[in-house]
Amino acid sequence: STRAQVAADMQAADEANAAIVAELAAADLTAVAPGTPLHSFATNAGAAVFRTNCSQCHGSAANGAKGYPNLLDDDWLWGGDINAIYTTLQHGIRYAQDGETRDSLMPAFGDILKPEEIEPVAHYAASLSGADADTAMVTTGKELFANNCASCHGEDGKGGRDFGAPNLT
Repeated sequence: STRAQVAADMQAADEANAAIVAELAAADLTAVAPGTPLHSFATNAGAAVFRTNCSQCHGSAANGAKGYPNLLDDDWLWGGDINAIYTTLQHGIRYAQDGETRDSLMPAFGDILKPEEIEPVAHYAASLSGADADTAMVTTGKELFANNCASCHGEDGKGGRDFGAPNLT
């Protein structure tokens, strides 16, 4: 095929799909019923867009990669329902050009806690995931965590969509 033929084929495909694309753009995404032509189109189109734009970081199977979230679990920092995902896709994460971007940078607790308080909090945070931790420090760290960290990470360190912070367990 020549480039002109490919461009013409792409334009023909866009024209053939124009009505369903407009229907999808106007649809309440939570009401798109599985098994309908609109759902099938949205799923297939979304998969193609994911492969092109998202799989490089989130993996071809959406199971994440080092430093990039697994999209197959229920631990979604910004929420895993259709509306939350839509907002993330629309505004991005740490995308400075969009005033509505999502941004979650943990403050430097070295500026908040005293130096002697950081190690006990670290031991308590480690204990949440079952890692080895100094028991005496865990006790002190638990109180410091409750006063300084639980508002984002939750009392049990599970964080997630309700708190806007990563799960520490």
